[in-house]
Amino acid sequence: CEADLSSTFRTVETKFQEDAAAKRGYDMITVNSEGDTERQISDIESLIAQGCNVIIVVPIDADAIQPALDLCREKKIPVIIKNRGCNATPGVDYVTYIASDFWRQGNLCAEWAEEKCKEKGIDNIKVAEIQGVIGGSDVRDRSGGFHEVADKYGNFEFVAQQSANWSRSAANILQSTGGDVDVFYCHNDEMALGVQVAIEMAGLKVNEDVYLIGVDGMIEAFDAIKSGEMSCTVTNTPNTADLNFDIMEKGINGEAIDTYVPVEDVLIDADNVDDNYDLAF
Repeated sequence: CEADLSSTFRTVETKFQEDAAAKRGYDMITVNSEGDTERQISDIESLIAQGCNVIIVVPIDADAIQPALDLCREKKIPVIIKNRGCNATPGVDYVTYIASDFWRQGNLCAEWAEEKCKEKGIDNIKVAEIQGVIGGSDVRDRSGGFHEVADKYGNFEFVAQQSANWSRSAANILQSTGGDVDVFYCHNDEMALGVQVAIEMAGLKVNEDVYLIGVDGMIEAFDAIKSGEMSCTVTNTPNTADLNFDIMEKGINGEAIDTYVPVEDVLIDADNVDDNYDLAF
């Protein structure tokens, strides 16, 4: 049950999942909840009615998904949560959670910003933070991890914070800052690439006038980093399909399953982009 297939990340993620299912001989039904929490619950009810034996869910909202998980538990249908967490009870409401550490992603981005701004002699770092869809664990933790580091150093000032819903329509945030910003921290590469256009149109240069940070590891972001149009990104691979099915098969075979299976991420900037193109999607 996908949260929303409007982004490149989700489209690629679903393709990997469907290909892996076909290769392993599983019948897979994919539903797209289009960012609507009520629809996601209805979609999961429909999957149950169709006789699904295992349900893999990308929750839209960490709290709103609970009624659907309750229903799966009542029907004794195991649930795997992937790529975006929920506030339910692991090992009770769902079997396992497979995802990147979003809090660490925020940490990595903030540490990179602190280091680069310090090298440039910027004492008070003015940050514009562009968030994804509010309510998701990825938004909560990418923000929380970044702010944790900011609080540690004590020299970050957040001059703007707004949601662009994971899309490239984030360009207007440049106007809301009045141009007085040192770092754009975007919760995904789609939004960062939207800001990049606005930066260019304003006559500013990335890495000279402002730093531009994203998350995900899109090939466009890698290319932009290489050409100096983005500063850095943190990988957040959509290709966990084989891992998802490996975990599912362990459960089928009666093997113990950890309630959290982390996916490792790498910060990519101009220093290591050439050596890590295989991580892009």
